[in-house]
Amino acid sequence: MILQAIDEMKGATGKSYAQLCLEVGVSYPSLMRWRERYGRGLEPLSFPGPHKVEPMDLERIHTELGELAHGRKRTAGTGELYERYRNQISRRQLRLLVDEARQAYRDQEESSRRRIYWHEPRLIWAIDDIHLGYCDELKVLGNQIRDLSSRYQFNPRLCLGHVLVGDEVALRLERLFEAHGAPLVLKRDNGSNLDCKLVDQVLQNHGVIPLNSPPQYPKYNGGVERGQREFREALAAVGYGDHLALDERIVRAELAAAKMNDKARRVLHGHTSAWSFETGKQRQREYTLRHRKEAFEEMIVMATVALAEPGSRKPLSSQAAWRLAVQTWLQSNGMITISQGRKLLPIFP
Repeated sequence: MILQAIDEMKGATGKSYAQLCLEVGVSYPSLMRWRERYGRGLEPLSFPGPHKVEPMDLERIHTELGELAHGRKRTAGTGELYERYRNQISRRQLRLLVDEARQAYRDQEESSRRRIYWHEPRLIWAIDDIHLGYCDELKVLGNQIRDLSSRYQFNPRLCLGHVLVGDEVALRLERLFEAHGAPLVLKRDNGSNLDCKLVDQVLQNHGVIPLNSPPQYPKYNGGVERGQREFREALAAVGYGDHLALDERIVRAELAAAKMNDKARRVLHGHTSAWSFETGKQRQREYTLRHRKEAFEEMIVMATVALAEPGSRKPLSSQAAWRLAVQTWLQSNGMITISQGRKLLPIFP
């Protein structure tokens, strides 16, 4: 803080404030004004102009900013927005908020154009919950697990009126790991039933690395979102509907998953998901607990470096740094390819 620095220089040299202002290039009247404000318990600096008379409804302003049409350099509707809130916010403050909103919009657009291609069957799974209609006025909710490379769909678990709780999810994963081997990475959202100590313990026991999606950003979990759309279409094809009892829904859901796994896919060069999933067995066996531990430690180092990276426009949160580290490790080891349009993106630094 410049006031503190000048006071320390004055105490050390005995020079007057006027002399010190000449040496450091600060206006003497400004320094005196800052000192007077600081002495009254106010911020030394404030925005120029008269203060607004109404309290600022910042949440509503942010909501309306998100609804504006943001271009590369301009945002349409800013003038009308200022007229609505001119008694709450200055033009300077609004301009700063608009710049932040436009940058956030550009970042989201760039992220939405990226696509991840998964190259290693059995090594990267995704888990999520899915809403599958109503039965007796209660929601039918399913737990869906998918291998992202082969698109192999495990039989879903359906529940009436609630999602699988944490211990049920942990037990489901334990049984799947015992039957099919454990993946290296498990993508999941931040639901309390999927991100809990019981699930974490199962992942730790099998050397599975968790990868959480950003809060309220389903595009990050795009593979699962597309899988859910495909699963609903497969359910419709086998006659699944709200007229069925829960037991019959479970049978139809398993039939839909089986049909999905036996479907020849262009993305798999004409092979089925079941065939592609089987081809990953040998590669999966190569990742022993020791190799998984080494991969996990490398990701920790990458996340630590990302957090300490200087000069970034916006500091990373620990969760964002971890996502970046896992993604970078998978990309550098050939397990994923990230593209934007037809352009392959380089590995993140």
